Amino acid sequence: MASAVEHCAQGDSKKAEGNAFFKAKEYEKAIDKYTEALTIFDQVIESELEDIPADHTSKLAATLSNRALAYLRLEQYGASLADADRAIQLGYSKAYYRRASAHMALGHFQSSLKDLEIVVKRFPKDPDAKRKLAECDRIVKQQMFWKAMAREEAKPLHLTMDASKMAIESSYQGPTLDLDQGMTLDYIQALMTHFADQKLIAKRDLIWILLQIIQQLKSLPTLIDCHLGDSHEFTVCGDVHGQFTTF
Repeated sequence: MASAVEHCAQGDSKKAEGNAFFKAKEYEKAIDKYTEALTIFDQVIESELEDIPADHTSKLAATLSNRALAYLRLEQYGASLADADRAIQLGYSKAYYRRASAHMALGHFQSSLKDLEIVVKRFPKDPDAKRKLAECDRIVKQQMFWKAMAREEAKPLHLTMDASKMAIESSYQGPTLDLDQGMTLDYIQALMTHFADQKLIAKRDLIWILLQIIQQLKSLPTLIDCHLGDSHEFTVCGDVHGQFTTF
């Protein structure tokens, strides 16, 4: 029966092969070799042999961290996160950087920020970690800003108002709109006379008319194509927005 030392040596060999594949950017093959190494390392722990090397746990954790990085390269962020988690549980500090990268890729910026703060604290001279910390901190602050600015959009007034439930002011003297009949010719002519005397329309009637206009406009297309022959022309009434030459 092979000793724990011999098994660990086999695991080290598989890990070294994985490292070679990783350097060659053959990440899937690297993951396969790291997985073989991890299987061996786990079997050593389960065997409970007496001659297990003192650095066995750190080798296991380092291999997990390496595989986590390979998963990152393949954009398999969930798998990377799982390996980094286990490596951290085994006390491997460098795995915090792997986990932070996976969290950031998954959009978990708060979690990534916490891990990056640990990385910078433990490895203060690492420029890449400082750069990523600054970037992540900026994103988190930006998200907090937008969250603070966000609010539930209030419904437009035209969706909440009902003119039929409104009363006409007792002080109002002028033509009133029969909401069941709508805009009749008699009402329009009476209103024109009323306006000529510099008087105002009843608020209820104004609101009803505006609501009808909104409903009508929303039922129409935003743009309408008008095809005119050479012998035809059209007259623009009102304001023209933009340059007339664009029409």
